[in-house]
Amino acid sequence: MKMKYLIINSIFLLFAVTANSQENTKKTETKQKVESEISNTLLMNTYIKKRKQSSSKYSKEISPNDQKELDSIVDILKKQDPESYEYNYLEVINNEHSKSSFSNLEKASAISPNNAQLYIDYIIYYELTDNPAKKKQYCQKLFESNIYSNGLLEYSHNLLNSLEKNAILFTYGEHDTYPTILQQEVKNIRKDVTVLNLELLKDVQYRTNQYNKLKIKEPSTSIDNLINKTISENPNTPIYLSVTINPKLLTSLSQQLYITGLAFKHSKKEYKNIPELVNNWEYKFKTDELAKPTENLTLNRIHLNYSIPLIILYKYYGTKNKTSQQKQIKKLLLKIAEEGNKVAEIEQYINEK
Repeated sequence: MKMKYLIINSIFLLFAVTANSQENTKKTETKQKVESEISNTLLMNTYIKKRKQSSSKYSKEISPNDQKELDSIVDILKKQDPESYEYNYLEVINNEHSKSSFSNLEKASAISPNNAQLYIDYIIYYELTDNPAKKKQYCQKLFESNIYSNGLLEYSHNLLNSLEKNAILFTYGEHDTYPTILQQEVKNIRKDVTVLNLELLKDVQYRTNQYNKLKIKEPSTSIDNLINKTISENPNTPIYLSVTINPKLLTSLSQQLYITGLAFKHSKKEYKNIPELVNNWEYKFKTDELAKPTENLTLNRIHLNYSIPLIILYKYYGTKNKTSQQKQIKKLLLKIAEEGNKVAEIEQYINEK
């Protein structure tokens, strides 16, 4: 009997040791996985921050030294965890959505299939590779993801309705580009307008294809000077610039830009833009979301772009003794100013005689 108990106890002891060993191995593996994920996330966030600093609101160019730093972060991730979402996503961004990085986009999507950010990357890829059917498919997915607020979608609706028929619209960032494309592809609004995003136009072949489609002259110049050169070489083309484009990029054109809503129209000749601005505001713009209070910081910043056209409208209604309309505009202006922390600046414009 003693021998029997000894054998049984030994079996239990062996089982316990094995179980503990397996449990410790699992804990170690879990710890290593968590540490790896944290490291991947930190590297990805470092890359995104660095890229934003390298490509500012004043320039779309990334210096060679900055690009080396960005490349090194991607290389670290490639060696550390080549199957991770972070590495494959950054490979796509770092290669400017080139055809060679499409397999990385597919891998990132397989790891994070419901990631709305990747829908934008698919839209970019299919725009660059001229695949309108696939582009439309991912526009629908992006729209259904609801990552863009109703206020931002309303803004993009108004941006499109600031333009004349068959206009070319240059845009600068995400929030004046992709919600606008969604309006065209999902809502079928103003499909006559061609949206040209400066980031995408860094792809030389894409730029050439777009200019050929539009039958306009393509200047040989840097991306930061592209708008100026395009306008100078195509003076009779209906070209508009989103108000989000920094004025410092357009200094040579400042006397030839006329605001028509949320965009500037270029015209060498003097252009009577105020009647067009008033007509767009009164008959084409939607303002339900603009009038609603919001704590969305991105939307508050975007809404500040209404300031210039609204100040012009405020003064216009004053000269026409349209007191009711002027009061409504003032109320909107102060609401936008408060939410965007620009009360002092906007009040100064309102009070100017």
